[in-house]
Amino acid sequence: MSSNPPKKHNRKTQLVLVGVICILLLGAGLTYTYYSESTSKSEALTQAQYQTAYLNYTLQEVNASIPQTSFTLEYMPEPPATIGNNIVTYLFGRVEVSNLSSIYYPSTLMLSFNVSYATTGTAQISCQYVPYQMIYLVKGITTVQAPFGIYPLTILNATQNELITFQVGVTARIYWTPLNTVIGQEQTEGIMQVRVSY
Repeated sequence: MSSNPPKKHNRKTQLVLVGVICILLLGAGLTYTYYSESTSKSEALTQAQYQTAYLNYTLQEVNASIPQTSFTLEYMPEPPATIGNNIVTYLFGRVEVSNLSSIYYPSTLMLSFNVSYATTGTAQISCQYVPYQMIYLVKGITTVQAPFGIYPLTILNATQNELITFQVGVTARIYWTPLNTVIGQEQTEGIMQVRVSY
């Protein structure tokens, strides 16, 4: 009778020991798997970073070897002399890019616009415009004229003879299409002034 309890006790100890060994083996297997995957991903990340750095260096070298081009940029406002009060109307002008004789082809001209305004009275102004224009350049083109409009322009509650000044900023960039790299850039500003009459 006294020999049975120790056998049960030994059996429980053995089961616990087998369970602990299984847990240790499982932990070791998971650790090995995690370490293998971590090492593999770390090596792949290092290689990707090396390739990215090499490509960036190559791109910088190519960009440095592309000669920059110069051109002339001008903004010409063509607003009406006077506009009415409490009205929806438009203002217009044009951009001229000239001296485009020494650029690489194929190229793209990107025009971007920024408009701000100030008033001398109480006018409430709301305006919209297209902020970007893209023009494909082909060999032989030396001048590009592009329209620019502020539309719709809403003017409310202006005083008589109030002067509204619009400042239009224009940035022109020429991209060499095969590498999408900028080979020329110019900026200019123009002023549109309109007077509000009743």
